[in-house]
Amino acid sequence: MNTAPASRAGARALRTELARRKSPAQTKRMNELRSDARFQAGDIDAETEYYRIHFGTTLRNPKHLDAVVRRLRSAFTEDGVVAARAIENMLYADTWERDEYDLIPALRQLDIPTLVLGGDDDFVPEEVVRHIADAIPGARLAILADCGHFAYLEKPDEVRAIIAPFMMSQ
Repeated sequence: MNTAPASRAGARALRTELARRKSPAQTKRMNELRSDARFQAGDIDAETEYYRIHFGTTLRNPKHLDAVVRRLRSAFTEDGVVAARAIENMLYADTWERDEYDLIPALRQLDIPTLVLGGDDDFVPEEVVRHIADAIPGARLAILADCGHFAYLEKPDEVRAIIAPFMMSQ
């Protein structure tokens, strides 16, 4: 669930899709927020506004969007938000931003039952999700219709219906 890119090419595809989904006004507002001193200092309200725009491109139901945004850094202080961003930036620098980042060869070595879930309206492009599922021997792929990045929120009954038989077959 909530699949993320497993290669530099997948990360590029994700970033392209994220940009495609935003309106010019959304992109402008996110850029304004990133350059705002309050946001840079970890202001929770500015952070919330930023992520409402970011996740609003994949979660159409306001109740689901509220649930995701509320959980993000919910127990953080402003200093905690700044620290979390620094850690996130270091992780991206060590993974997605490196030309040699490619987990696909390692995924081919996995020997565990794997179910890969995605949504047909996920901001992680289906080809990225499919590439991961194809790399893992015996993996099962399920792309849920009318669903974004958070299948467990948007389609909980369908997710349970997919997971239960998968778990029983293992």
